Amino acid sequence: MPLLIGKTFVIHRDLVKKRLKKAISKVHFTTNCWTALNKSAFQVVTAHFINKAGHLLKATLALREHKESYGGKEQAEVLIKVLKEFNIKESQISYIIGTLLLINLNLYLILAANR
Repeated sequence: MPLLIGKTFVIHRDLVKKRLKKAISKVHFTTNCWTALNKSAFQVVTAHFINKAGHLLKATLALREHKESYGGKEQAEVLIKVLKEFNIKESQISYIIGTLLLINLNLYLILAANR
């Protein structure tokens, strides 16, 4: 079963990449973190955008586990990795809403440092 899930993810990831590239709007992101009952911490990254037909679409880009801390810096680092994985350029990004207000500041500082 895990192999099937992995293959399905790759197929859908490629489809989402194509849809993001063809978006007529900038891409808006939401991200959220939570801790499960077993004390595992997770972060989800979702993209929101408008396609050529004018429909609002959303796609979950990542669901990542945080092994240790998941403060603003760690969340920003995950988000940056996801942006790179999906080839999303800074010029395509509209806004990012995160669990912590600090994620936006951390993301800005990390993006600025990577220029």
